[in-house]
Amino acid sequence: MPRCSTTCSPATTRCCRASAWAPLRSPADLTTRVTRALVPAMARHGVRRLVAVSAGGVGESLDRCSWAVRRMVATANLGVAYRDLAAMEATLAASDLDWCVVRPVTLVDGEPTGRARPVERYGLFSVVRRADVAAFMLAAAESPSLGSRAVMVGSG
Repeated sequence: MPRCSTTCSPATTRCCRASAWAPLRSPADLTTRVTRALVPAMARHGVRRLVAVSAGGVGESLDRCSWAVRRMVATANLGVAYRDLAAMEATLAASDLDWCVVRPVTLVDGEPTGRARPVERYGLFSVVRRADVAAFMLAAAESPSLGSRAVMVGSG
């Protein structure tokens, strides 16, 4: 199977090619299905906290994206994945969990820099390192309250 490109959004890993127009390799509603099974399982086992990864441009954050990013979501297979991620986020929002959804801008490889932080805009050249997103998610999981919110994360 082809490897994912080193520069992609979380949703493009479903395409598993550098092109946002490549055929999907997983079900179009994968994250929604998983979340709908996970939320009641967490309740049954007394687990209250969840940190999940989504993508910059999902839900209302699309309004804070550059024209180019909005166009890609509208015309490429990214739209399929983004609709799935939006449904996942809605499932979490309707739950009683203490949750945080992290919406990274364009992901790149590299050593952690410690620069991941909430951002207001997703520009054409916005990037964040995968390692920094992981550290941000761990810090969110360890915080006293996740705040049941979605946060767009970048490095600049």
